[in-house]
Amino acid sequence: MKKIKIRVDDFELRLIIRALVEWRNSLLKEDKPTEDVDGLLIRFCTQPIQLNSESHSRMVFKKRRSSGYFT
Repeated sequence: MKKIKIRVDDFELRLIIRALVEWRNSLLKEDKPTEDVDGLLIRFCTQPIQLNSESHSRMVFKKRRSSGYFT
């Protein structure tokens, strides 16, 4: 799997996470599996954050995983 870095500001990161949560909730309503969306949410919510002083954006790195559930 190719790893990429994405530069997002605080608003964009919250928007991505909210969209994933809403997608997950719609999958739950349709009784469809949510493991892939759960994995993405975990990655976005648990990644180390590096502040970029020039634009005050965040670098989201894909390095570690943790387990958990979202409701």
